[in-house]
Amino acid sequence: QLGGVPAGTRVLDLGSGSGKIALQVERATGARVTACDIDPVAVRDGVSPSGRSVVGDGQALPFAAGGFAAAYLVYVLHHVPDQGRLLVEAWRVLRYGGRLILVEFDGTSGLVKLFRVLARLTGRRCQFHTQGSLGSRLRMAGFDAEARRLDRVTFVAVAERRGAVNS
Repeated sequence: QLGGVPAGTRVLDLGSGSGKIALQVERATGARVTACDIDPVAVRDGVSPSGRSVVGDGQALPFAAGGFAAAYLVYVLHHVPDQGRLLVEAWRVLRYGGRLILVEFDGTSGLVKLFRVLARLTGRRCQFHTQGSLGSRLRMAGFDAEARRLDRVTFVAVAERRGAVNS
């Protein structure tokens, strides 16, 4: 999904957690991946791609506008309280034509129904999407977007930064 990102290009891993995916992306593409997570312990203890790990909130990213060619979130968006704000921030830090890739659980799957029960029991709030609802949210944030199913419970949305934010 990051095809066309030349080696050395800046890529942002939002919600990087342990940093393992960032490290894999960096090795596979030659991109310069910056891992960003709200959890300082995850950033401190995680794998750091080329030493670029940052504690940061996706709803107020600590990066300059237009600084990244691509960004991705893997099973992260459903944890974010203000998803619209995070998407607007992703739009802001991507350069024009930059690509945002999101991997998420399908909000209609049986697995997500179980997640919702567990979230209620543990006092957590999660907001899941369908392919269509996430596509709409991405378009509102200024992206051209399409989503496709990966398997019975997961889909990937690929969005490209265009014009102005609509929200």
